[in-house]
Amino acid sequence: MRLLLQVGMILCLSSCWNYNNWTEEEREQFRNYCLAKTEFKPFPISFEGFDSLSIDTVMIYEVKNEIPIDTFFIMPKRDPHRKEEFWASTERLFQLNCSYIFVIDTSEFILSNMQMSMSPQYTMLSEGWGCIMNKFAINDSVMNQGNICIKNIRY
Repeated sequence: MRLLLQVGMILCLSSCWNYNNWTEEEREQFRNYCLAKTEFKPFPISFEGFDSLSIDTVMIYEVKNEIPIDTFFIMPKRDPHRKEEFWASTERLFQLNCSYIFVIDTSEFILSNMQMSMSPQYTMLSEGWGCIMNKFAINDSVMNQGNICIKNIRY
């Protein structure tokens, strides 16, 4: 019984060892793959400081080289725990070389200068990396965060 307990403990502790480390070459290949991406899926998009009447439907213009190329709509849903926070998602892929103008009530919020970056995503047993869009600007204010968050500064 004691031997079984010792063997079990050794197996348990050895399972926590990090067997799947990436080599520097693998990291560099993934970094280049990530930087070469031209589109991403924006999930989720957060809206803070809006009331439910003004944010019922958000119109979004896709703009490339200062020329509007498409228009689409999203319908944010209220966060059940925070009164003035809404969340939305879309199946549409956003292009990194475009800008997106979010029209909410009478205000415009311009999402631009988007960049992809490599982000660590470790587990207990392995090293992992993901490719996310976490560098962007909203109305020329530079953001460095994971989700697109549009804030209404009137509130």
